[in-house]
Amino acid sequence: MRYVLPPEQELLRSAGSEGRRPRRDQVALVDPLHTGAAFKEAVHRRGLDVAAVYSLPPATVADLDPGFRRGAELNIQVRCAAEAAEILRALPQRTVAVVPTTEPSVEVADGLAQALRLVGNPSSTADCRRNKIAMRDRAERNGIRNPRYRVVEEIEHIPAAADRVGFPAVLKPPTGAGAHGVTLLDSPATARRVAAGLRDEHDLFGRPVRAWLVEEYVRGREFAVNAITTAQGHHLIDVWEYQRPDGRDYDQPYWNVVQLPAADPARRLAWQFVSRVLTCYGVDVGPSHTEIKIDEDGPVLMETASRLPGAHMTDVWAGHSDLRPYDDVLALFLGEDPFESRPLPELTFDACPAVCSILN
Repeated sequence: MRYVLPPEQELLRSAGSEGRRPRRDQVALVDPLHTGAAFKEAVHRRGLDVAAVYSLPPATVADLDPGFRRGAELNIQVRCAAEAAEILRALPQRTVAVVPTTEPSVEVADGLAQALRLVGNPSSTADCRRNKIAMRDRAERNGIRNPRYRVVEEIEHIPAAADRVGFPAVLKPPTGAGAHGVTLLDSPATARRVAAGLRDEHDLFGRPVRAWLVEEYVRGREFAVNAITTAQGHHLIDVWEYQRPDGRDYDQPYWNVVQLPAADPARRLAWQFVSRVLTCYGVDVGPSHTEIKIDEDGPVLMETASRLPGAHMTDVWAGHSDLRPYDDVLALFLGEDPFESRPLPELTFDACPAVCSILN
C-alpha cells in the first residue's frame, strides 16, 4: 500500500508494500469511519481500489476508528477539497468516484467531486447540508419551516439569544452530530449556567466550535426520513420515529427508534415535506437523511444531510429489503442507475425493526 501524506501527518502512516499488483482505478471515500468498512467492501467488490480521504483531525480519526487503515490501498489526510484534488490528480491511477460516507464528509466530498468533474451534489449548497447555521439560513430564505433561531459567536451572548428566541430553547454546535453538545435551555437561569460552563468547545469530530446556534424548542413527534435520489427523482426508503418514554422536553432524542408503519399518516406528511427540502438543498444524487418534527402546525426541519444514516439503519435495509445500501450508493456515484431493473418507488420491508438506546 502507498500513503501520500504531509510529513506532519505521521499518525496516518502504516507499514505496507507496493507493487503487489497493477494499480487499479480508485474510489475516494471521504472520512470513511463508522460505515466506512462496508463502503470499502463495496468498492473492492467492483474490482476498484479505495482511496480513503480524511478531513478530520488525525487524533479524531484514530479515536473514532482505531482500525481506519484497514481495507484502503491509500490513506490521505487533507485540510480541504482542493488539497485532496491536488493529491489525487498527481497519482498514476484514475479516481472514478467520490463518496461521502459520514456526517462530516459532505462538504469535502462535494467539493472534491466537482474539482475532479465526477458525479456528486453541488458544492455550492454543500455547507447547507452540513452546517446547521447555513441550513437554517437557507430554509429561512426559501420558505421551509424552521425553528426560530439566533447565531451566537460569543458565549456570553447565549442567554440573551435564548431570551429573544423564547424558552424553552436549544443550544447546538452547528457541525455536531448525534445530539453531542446539544443542550436544552429551559429557563433564563439554565441559559446563564450553561453559558458560564462553556470553554473552548469542540464538536463530536474534534473541530473547534466557532459559533453556536440558539433555537426554538419545537414540541411534537420527531422523525428521521431516509431517501435516495436518482436521475428519476427522490425516492423514499423509510421513516423512523424517535420515541421518548414520556412527554417531557428533551435534548437527547434517542430512546426507542422505531421504523414507522406505512399506514401511519405522519409518513406521507413527512415525505411530502422532505421531498421539498431535498430539492431546495440541491440533493441531486445519492442518499439523504433528514430529521424533522411534526407539531400541530405541521412539519419543521431539524436537519438534513446528503449521506447514509447511522444507528444501524443501513443494516436493516440490507437484511430486510431489496436495497443494497453501499453497493447501490456506490453505483450512483459511479454514474450508474442500479434501479433500472428493480424500480424504486418505495421500498417494502419484511420486518418492522426498532432500536432501543440505553442512556447512562
